Amino acid sequence: MKSKTKLLSLLLTLVMLLSPFGDAAYAVGQSAKADGSGYEELQGKVEGGREVFSFNVPEKKTSTSRRVRRNVPAQPANDTVVNLETTGLGGKDFDWDALPNQSFKLKAKWQTKDGQKHEKEVGPITKDGVREFNVGWPIDGTMDGTASLDAEYDQNIKIRVLFSSSSSEGAAGKLTFKITLQELANPIVNVSYVDPYGKELKKKDLPAGDMPNITSDDLTDVSIPLPKESKELNVRDSEDIDEDELAQAEGGVEYKVADKGDGEKITIGDKEYKLSVSGKDPKNPATISVVYQANVFVPERGDDGEYPAVPDGYVRLTFDANEEGGSNGRFNSLNETKKVVDVKDGLKYNNEELKQAIAALQPEALTAEGLPDEKKVFEGWKPEVPTDETAVVEAEYKATYGSKNSEQEVIPYVPADPTDPTNPDDNNVPKKDDDGKPVDKSQYVIVAFKVDDKDKDKGSLTLG
Repeated sequence: MKSKTKLLSLLLTLVMLLSPFGDAAYAVGQSAKADGSGYEELQGKVEGGREVFSFNVPEKKTSTSRRVRRNVPAQPANDTVVNLETTGLGGKDFDWDALPNQSFKLKAKWQTKDGQKHEKEVGPITKDGVREFNVGWPIDGTMDGTASLDAEYDQNIKIRVLFSSSSSEGAAGKLTFKITLQELANPIVNVSYVDPYGKELKKKDLPAGDMPNITSDDLTDVSIPLPKESKELNVRDSEDIDEDELAQAEGGVEYKVADKGDGEKITIGDKEYKLSVSGKDPKNPATISVVYQANVFVPERGDDGEYPAVPDGYVRLTFDANEEGGSNGRFNSLNETKKVVDVKDGLKYNNEELKQAIAALQPEALTAEGLPDEKKVFEGWKPEVPTDETAVVEAEYKATYGSKNSEQEVIPYVPADPTDPTNPDDNNVPKKDDDGKPVDKSQYVIVAFKVDDKDKDKGSLTLG
């Protein structure tokens, strides 16, 4: 009888020792892998500048037993395990310089049913290995929805997260994250629309119509439409991207547009563009400059006061406001004396765009004091600019000026009032000469001729 009492007491003691651990156990996540590993892969979602990995935090099982607890171990201080592994480009060592401040940070986030939002930093982590953290996940049923681990979204890094809510780490209820950082070739492509001088295109010069695709021989299935305006693209956004190819692109990625590469031309709608595509660089964004190839450009001076170099495939026409052996001139109040027009090689002088560009150049003559000469007017260019099908070649033209008002020595007219033929205010006094130049009456005297009455039968006067 006595031995039975001891046996019963021993069994009761074992039950009391084991029960606290049973009460502290957690339910294993429902989405754990079926292979028995206890881990599930979390799918990241990019939100702004962060990548969010959401998961369920299991609640603590509570016991309805009224047993008296003795020697119950305290909840472990560290409730989160992060097992970090890294792989560099092409399987080489991971480049920690690829991460901000050479470290990897996580933020634990969740919301409780009282509406409060909670956040705690996990890290920073600066090398591979296993680390433990005390986050304080709510396990008492107060969790509202899912929790998440957020990481700064780095476009050069692929993050893979495996999650387990089992107690396989040896402490009841620890959440375990196996995180792999895979370095990728830089997936950013900066597309810019510019003129041949590198300036951003005006809206009217941007392409319209169906856009060609951006592709790469280094990325098997990626095909992204070229944007219709300057824009930053991320090839990781493509549904067809195989990120393993980015991980193996140790030398970087080179791109094409409509199967055309650097230096080649493409036509979009009715406009022609030339491509300037950067070479391979695994660390830095790629660039695709789409350079407009208009028939005619009238460039502006740079900050140094000089015109940009003549673009490849163009010839330059120079127009000088100073008259050869005559008056000095200028094009505007900035006292610019020269303007240039860059013309696509092979274009002819009868091209309407070219004729309009030249017609817009209207210099003015200056006095010896450098002031606008009100007595002179721009008349044309020397040599005369062709307007026929002559092909444009590099050339320079100088302005020619003439008197603003008529210099015709004699301007005949028949007065409206024959009885007062020398009246300067007579309605028939010419206001312009035969060339259309204004007549300055102050520079003329009126000489009247008439046939004497007694000689009218002998003849008459003829104008001119």
